Amino acid sequence: MVFLARILLIVFAVLLVLVGGIVWRLWRGVQTTLAWHVADVARILDGVPDRTCSRPALSGPEEPGNSWDLMRPSFEALWQLHPVYGSDSHFGTTMEPDFDAHGIPADTPRLLGESMPWLESCRRATRRTRLDWPGFPDPLWPCKAIRIGRALTSTAFVSWQEGRDADAVEWLTTALMVAHDTARLGQPGTWDQMRVVEAWVRQDLRSMLEAHGLTEPQLVEFERRLDLLRSTRPAVSVVFRTWGAESRRAVLEHSASVSLLNGDDVHHALEETVGWRDLFSMRVCTARVLNGIRDGCERAGTLPMTSVTIPAAFDLEIRAPYRKEDVAQLLFSEFGTLEALEEELQNWDFLRAAIAVARYELVHGRMPATFSECGVPLVLAPRLGIEEDRLSIAGSLEKWTIQRRK
Repeated sequence: MVFLARILLIVFAVLLVLVGGIVWRLWRGVQTTLAWHVADVARILDGVPDRTCSRPALSGPEEPGNSWDLMRPSFEALWQLHPVYGSDSHFGTTMEPDFDAHGIPADTPRLLGESMPWLESCRRATRRTRLDWPGFPDPLWPCKAIRIGRALTSTAFVSWQEGRDADAVEWLTTALMVAHDTARLGQPGTWDQMRVVEAWVRQDLRSMLEAHGLTEPQLVEFERRLDLLRSTRPAVSVVFRTWGAESRRAVLEHSASVSLLNGDDVHHALEETVGWRDLFSMRVCTARVLNGIRDGCERAGTLPMTSVTIPAAFDLEIRAPYRKEDVAQLLFSEFGTLEALEEELQNWDFLRAAIAVARYELVHGRMPATFSECGVPLVLAPRLGIEEDRLSIAGSLEKWTIQRRK
C-alpha cells in the first residue's frame, strides 16, 4: 500500500507539474500576445514610419522627384492661409464657405487666387511617381487634405463656369490623385477624407456634364485618367488594417462592447462573452478576440473588391469563422456590412459610365441605347439605366443629365 501510495503521489506530482507548465506557457503566450497587439496598434495608429511607394504619373511630361516634396508644403501653406481653431474634427472644414465655390462666396475668390501657386504644385506633383513619406503623422493631416481637395475642386468648378472645361478636368483629376496619395498613408481619417473629396468630384462633374464643352479627344483622355485612378486607388487592405487597429484599441482600452441577447435583456459588454473556451479568463478572451480581429482584417484585405461582391464576400468568408458573440461583431462594427465601400465602388462605376456616355453622345449626336455601345462593361448594366438624356442608378433617386453646352 505504501508503494502504491508513493506511485500515485509521483503520478499526481508529475501531472501537477505538467498542468502547471501548460498553464504557465499559456499565460506567458497570452502576455506576449497582448504586448504585441499594444505595439502593433500603436504602430498603425500613432506612428507612420518612413514609407516608400509609387504610382504611375497622372499626366506628362513625367518628372523625377518625390511627390510629397511638392504636396506637403502646399498642404501647410493653405492651412496657414486660413487656419481653423477650436476643432479637432477630421471634417471641421467641410462646411466652411471659404474655398468652396458652391457655397456662400465669402473670401473664396481671394483665397483661391492666393492658393494658386500651391495648387499648381499639387498638379505638378501628379507628374511624379515617387511617394516617400518621412516622419510621423500629423493629427490635422486629414483636415489639411480636405482643404486642399476643396480648393482643387472649387478651382475646377470655376474653370468650368468660365468655359475652360479642359482645365476643369485637370483640376478634378488632380484632386482625386492628391486625395488618393493621402489615403495611402493609412493614417486614421485619411481614407474618410478621400471619400469626401471623391464625393465633391462627382458633384462637380454632374454639374459639368449638364452643359459641357469637352471635345472627343479630351473625353478620351478623361476616361484614361479615370481608369488609371481607379486601378491605382489605395488598396482596401489599408482601410481594413486601420479599422481593425481601431477596434483592437477599443478592446485593449476596455471600451469595446458587443450585444448579447439573453431572454429579453440586451447586454453590452465584452466581459459577457468569457466562457469555458477562454478558461473563464478575461485576459485569455481578450487575446483571442484581438487575434480574431487582426486575422479577419488581414483576410478581408486579400479579397477581390468589386461593387458586386463586397457584402457577400465579407459576410460569408470573413465573419463566419468567428463567434458572433464577440469577434464577428467587432470586425468593422461601425460600418456594418461594408455598405460604405460598396457605395464608393458603385459611384466610381457610375462616374466612369457617365464619361463614356458623354463621349458617345458627342460623337453620334444621341444617347446610346445600351452601355455596351459606348464600351461600359456589361457587369454594370443591371445597376445603371439610360433615359433619353439622363443616366440613373438602380435604387437611387440620383439622375445625371448629359448635354453639350449650347
